[in-house]
Amino acid sequence: MKKLLIIILLAMAGAIGATAQEATVKSFETAPMDVTAQQYARLDLHGEKCAVVKVRVIADGVAFKGNLIGGPVENPGEYWVYLTGGTKQVQILSRSFLPFMYYFPEPLQGGVTYVLTLLAPQAAGGSAPQGPVANFLVLKVAPASAHVTVDGKERMVNNGVATVKLDAGTHTYRVASLGYAPQEGTVVMDGKKLTRTVTLVSTMPTLTVTTATPGTEIFVNDERKGTDRWSGQLLPDNYTVEGRLAGHRTFSRSLTLAESHSQTVAIPALTAITGTLSVDYTPVDATITIDGRAAGTTPNVITDLPVGTHSVTISAPGYTPATLTATVAESSTPTTSPSPKNMTSLKTPPQGNTVTNTTAASSSPQNLMMPGLSAKALPG
Repeated sequence: MKKLLIIILLAMAGAIGATAQEATVKSFETAPMDVTAQQYARLDLHGEKCAVVKVRVIADGVAFKGNLIGGPVENPGEYWVYLTGGTKQVQILSRSFLPFMYYFPEPLQGGVTYVLTLLAPQAAGGSAPQGPVANFLVLKVAPASAHVTVDGKERMVNNGVATVKLDAGTHTYRVASLGYAPQEGTVVMDGKKLTRTVTLVSTMPTLTVTTATPGTEIFVNDERKGTDRWSGQLLPDNYTVEGRLAGHRTFSRSLTLAESHSQTVAIPALTAITGTLSVDYTPVDATITIDGRAAGTTPNVITDLPVGTHSVTISAPGYTPATLTATVAESSTPTTSPSPKNMTSLKTPPQGNTVTNTTAASSSPQNLMMPGLSAKALPG
């Protein structure tokens, strides 16, 4: 009985020795093109970035002990182990091989990515597995105009699809487009075609412009966008928003649009540009009408007239009305009426005569000196 028990124990020990063997280190190297330690950084207790050791091994129940910051990130066939800067060794454990301590050639540097490749022992009596063959990585990206790089190389994108033939192992990709947040990732090719969809998130800000004066034209960086109201996406940059309307002062505002931030610009009521018109006409107390609206009696200085061309009519009972065209320019201070000696004396031209005149634009009020009204001929 004792002899049988000893045989069983020896058989179990042999089985354990056959299945639990030591792993071997295939390679350890710095990965200068791998930005994992920067892009997906973890900080140690002193606020410094950790080193990342990517341990590549096909084994069950892999665990690590040492100066770890947080748990490892597990990917198929690869573990991202975050270690503090200056670390000299790490212990690796697994159900597939005996625990062992790996000593780094030099202390690890924070913010740097390393790759440690291990070969797990083969099971007793097993044959060496055949390495997986190369296959295709298919990246479906949006927007379709995005740029795709795989392992640091630019890849062709056709209608939003990039197809890349890759060897077995771990590869990195990056998808980027102007106005969108880039995305990066890692894939492990094991001899099968792998398809991955990457949809970028827009970072373009939205600008909305409203106006208070009907008919206001909206310009952004001197490009007309619409009338009264406009909203649209723009690239992050500096912009000048303007509200323009004929006969009014232009509103202008400069702003900076940041990624993923929306802004609204409310253009207030535009200020009308006005001028002053001085009407000095005989007889005194003749009625002044401008563009069909009453404007007092002669002589008179009319202020706050919109700049531009106006039709002025002077009329009085018993006289033929006189009509002229006046062009009013912007002015700030109206002038006084001309003195009586400059007034034109009343004459009696033929019945029905109408006087028409056009003044030139000026930065000062228009002094319109015109012949007096024509007296209507009385019946004999």
